[in-house]
Amino acid sequence: MMVKTSSTSGKNKAQLAGTHDRRVIVPVHNWTVFLKQFFIRVLNIKKYHLLDFLKMSLVKFILRNSTCLLNTESLMLLKNRATLPPHSVLPPIIHPERLTQERKQYLYWEIWQFCKPGSENLVAPAP
Repeated sequence: MMVKTSSTSGKNKAQLAGTHDRRVIVPVHNWTVFLKQFFIRVLNIKKYHLLDFLKMSLVKFILRNSTCLLNTESLMLLKNRATLPPHSVLPPIIHPERLTQERKQYLYWEIWQFCKPGSENLVAPAP
């Protein structure tokens, strides 16, 4: 589900991203493959507490392990400074795949019992 809009009471309303019959409401784009062409991968990114993007360079940022300014690293994200990702091109859409037989069996044997009455055959039908 994705957030559609915020309600007047300040709580978010959820919206389905797709339906059980594989109809896509919110398309998912393959950003990983697309961005991999232009940018390097930041290894162990979870160890950093703060990422400061520099205004002068939209593709360079500073990594900090703590709030201490002495404990910083600078990193250029672009693989090639002369090649920027196109602004008007979206990556290909990822289409949902059908469930494998193994996954269907798992849903039926492990999840079926937790389904709301009447939704069992939709969420975890017998394989």
